[in-house]
Amino acid sequence: MKKFSVSIGSIVVCGLLLSGCDGESAVDLKAIEAEAKANEITDKFGKNIVEHPEYTSLDNFINDLAKNWEKDSDYRSVYYADEAELTMAKASIAYVNFFQPEIEELGLNEDFYELQLIANDILLKFDLGEDYAEERAKFTNQIDLIQFLVSGKETGAFSKYQTVKEYIWDIGRRWTIEAKTSVDKLEVVNDTLVYGDYFQDEIAEMGLKEDFDKLVALGIELINNADKNEGYGELKDNFRNQVVGIITITEGLGVVNVDEVSRFDDIQSWTSTSAKILSEPIEMDDEKGNEIALRTREVIARFPNHLLSDDYKTEEEKIHSGMFLLASEILHRQRTAKSVKDYDELEAKFEKLKQYVEDVANQYQ
Repeated sequence: MKKFSVSIGSIVVCGLLLSGCDGESAVDLKAIEAEAKANEITDKFGKNIVEHPEYTSLDNFINDLAKNWEKDSDYRSVYYADEAELTMAKASIAYVNFFQPEIEELGLNEDFYELQLIANDILLKFDLGEDYAEERAKFTNQIDLIQFLVSGKETGAFSKYQTVKEYIWDIGRRWTIEAKTSVDKLEVVNDTLVYGDYFQDEIAEMGLKEDFDKLVALGIELINNADKNEGYGELKDNFRNQVVGIITITEGLGVVNVDEVSRFDDIQSWTSTSAKILSEPIEMDDEKGNEIALRTREVIARFPNHLLSDDYKTEEEKIHSGMFLLASEILHRQRTAKSVKDYDELEAKFEKLKQYVEDVANQYQ
């Protein structure tokens, strides 16, 4: 475990002197942000140096920083109150400078400069006696993002997701199916932010930047309010609904072309026909998985999307949300199914979707 200790006007990191980490004015911060866009190391952060480096690689440093920044880390246990966080914030500023050539070679100047800016904001807020919970959350997310990017750059294996569609569908599946506890939910939120940054170019090309920006804002709000009860349930609902909304936009339907099917004009027509589509016997056992996926996609494609709005509390939104998340789980299982047990679980999910659509159909009779 790397041990950091604080001294007035300077900081010693594992015996390393990191100087000149004092906070500066808001005016200076604006100048820093302007220079950061041009990927320049300013005089301000340039003053923070590592004279006797303990780390031999950028990867080792960022992994150690991530481990020590964790809430219940051994590193935190040997410090009082905010001392550990302030020490790590100062150290991050200095080590970004130290590893600047390696960072530039990886093409991650902007990401690491953002880490320096957040670290500096933490130090400024502390000096002013202000709460820095928001900055703490941002620093956590930025560390996770950088750790992911550095690992990907060095191994050549960036992401377990190949496309934005695959990424957002899996986030929806994990949030509704796998994430049972608050800790699980926050892990999904964190991955949402990290992979959202990873796919930012593709997201912009798809015209979904505004939608993902809203999702990121909701994710950050969830992290910042994780210890609060009032209004947290609504925040989780809004996050889930935003994920569903993005899934809807991306469609993710693959085989079924929406232009080749006719959408229904109302929920009643959609449910009655969808119930029939889903209930028709599937006779070819060897093609059962594919047939289940095709029927699921067709039902999704025919949903009367013109009835949806930005108000997540409407009846149409609730129906669409419930149906779409069940469908996403079915399509995911169909793609990954290998064993007899996998196919049994796929059929069980399909039966659940059929029952859901039938229940909605009964409501509209």
